[in-house]
Amino acid sequence: MAKYRPYVSFLNGRYWGLYDLREKLDEFYLSKNYHVSPESINLIDQDEFIMYGRIDEYDDMKSKIFGCDMSTAESYKTIDSLVDIENLIDYLSLEIYCNNMDWPWNNIKVWNSVNYDGKWRWMLHDLDWTFGYMGALPSYDVMKDAFKPDTSRFTKLFLKILENKQVRERFINKFADLMNSVFLPYRLNNLLDSLVEGIEPEMQRHIDKWGISYQKWQDKISSMRNFINERAGWQREHIVKFFNLDSSYKIALNINIKGAGKIKINTLDISVFPWEGYYFNKIPFTIHAIPGAGYAFSGWKTSMTLNDSTAPEQTINLLSESSITANFDKIGDTANREFWSNNLSCYPNPFKDKIIIKAIVEKTQKAEIEIQNLLGQKLKTITTDFLSSGINEFTWDGTNETGNTVGNGIYLCILTTNKNKLIYKIIKFCN
Repeated sequence: MAKYRPYVSFLNGRYWGLYDLREKLDEFYLSKNYHVSPESINLIDQDEFIMYGRIDEYDDMKSKIFGCDMSTAESYKTIDSLVDIENLIDYLSLEIYCNNMDWPWNNIKVWNSVNYDGKWRWMLHDLDWTFGYMGALPSYDVMKDAFKPDTSRFTKLFLKILENKQVRERFINKFADLMNSVFLPYRLNNLLDSLVEGIEPEMQRHIDKWGISYQKWQDKISSMRNFINERAGWQREHIVKFFNLDSSYKIALNINIKGAGKIKINTLDISVFPWEGYYFNKIPFTIHAIPGAGYAFSGWKTSMTLNDSTAPEQTINLLSESSITANFDKIGDTANREFWSNNLSCYPNPFKDKIIIKAIVEKTQKAEIEIQNLLGQKLKTITTDFLSSGINEFTWDGTNETGNTVGNGIYLCILTTNKNKLIYKIIKFCN
């Protein structure tokens, strides 16, 4: 994105109004910002015009992508080797969200450099007809028109890439991330306010020079503000319709102790709680609990069904509005606390010298309890005997089968019966 600065112009000493000074998006801009030589750059405009360099590499990229069977796992690797997927997703998300009425049949620039990584990247420019400035309503579905196969050659390329399930889900989830962060109305309104404040002192003189209406300028700003405030809900509906999804749902995140850690949801690092955002049904996303210094993650609290509520990383598929809390404990505070997960408990956790293992079974049955490392290698068999109905208690002294003490780290306590397998993460921590 080019840098911008407004300036007052004079022609032969006569006042000539307010203008914009912007960086020119050419090979020198790319050379400066990506630290590559201009000679290594290929810059293509409108999918066919050479602004700098050569076009044969661009045509070769398109040929390889159109030749891919997007249902195969290898197709994602092919796309990733040719295109900066994250750049393409960010580029498309912004163009769609701000409702650019002069795109994608116009204003398409793409570049690569063999001295960077060779991948093709799209350049954002010319956003004059966006955010309702030209009268488009926040309800307008730019995806419906812009992504018809015959809209432009760029559209055909993007639609082909979207046939890949991994790219498609990544695009939808990243779009949701952006709507839950940088596209939030309060943030966009703050940006709009800062831009207005930068030129407002000069606007009356500019308007007097060119005979336009100050009120009309104010009306345009109000239209943009209305677009910003109402766009998100409509955009979610457009995504649901375009990708044939069911709906979007709100998810609320929280932690049990203020400052004990953070939660990463997709690409967003959330450290201020409570937090809420919207994601799409049928499109799984990930959440990851990250403890802060002096804390350990102990499990998730939620009404949703999780495969292992003690696992810090979870894949979520929203079926309704939901909430989830990451529970953290101070590392020195768990000695006198006991946490159960699916009829299995290990405490203190983290432990120093020994850990108590408790297992509940409904009826007397043969079972095995063992300790494994994260590679799945068995370190110690705790029992292979019959467990009595109710609570059964054992102790692991932190040694392996040969009697050697294991090092600090994360281990798995696994209870196996003839019906199921339960896993409990435990942490050995010694100063």
